[in-house]
Amino acid sequence: YEGIGKIIRQKQKDIDASGKFADGRKGLMVLIKPTSKSVYKNVIDALDEAVINDVKKYAIVEPTNEEIGFIKTKRH
Repeated sequence: YEGIGKIIRQKQKDIDASGKFADGRKGLMVLIKPTSKSVYKNVIDALDEAVINDVKKYAIVEPTNEEIGFIKTKRH
């Protein structure tokens, strides 16, 4: 499976391998930043992946103007 789940699993492996965090992968925090173009299903899918991959800390926050600008440049 490609997508956010794969990215979460890779970050968890990286955290475990680094040994820098006492909590290991439980210290991972995922920020979900939906834009005005996101649909409800996108947010729920991201939340589902966080839960499926046992992410203990996650939040839904607004993207910054800089992040929105970056996304716009990648769409063209």
